[in-house]
Amino acid sequence: MKRRLLQAVLDAQRQGRATALVTDMDSGLQTLVSRTEEGSLVQQGEAGLTAEAFALVETALRDDRSGIVEIDDTSLFVHVFNPALR
Repeated sequence: MKRRLLQAVLDAQRQGRATALVTDMDSGLQTLVSRTEEGSLVQQGEAGLTAEAFALVETALRDDRSGIVEIDDTSLFVHVFNPALR
């Protein structure tokens, strides 16, 4: 994980925001998907996600479940960093 993505994950955790690190298993490119304070999702990073991939990441965040998702010929690993339940 690149330093700026790690810093963004740590910042999101401190703020109690759900975040997922998405890694393209073939290229190694990474994108961070974070929930804003308004509740929408934004992405930052190298691997632009398709609408279908973005929807699968949203599902992973909602379900608090990390794992590999397959889209066409692409494998993505979604690592979810949700805030702790209280």
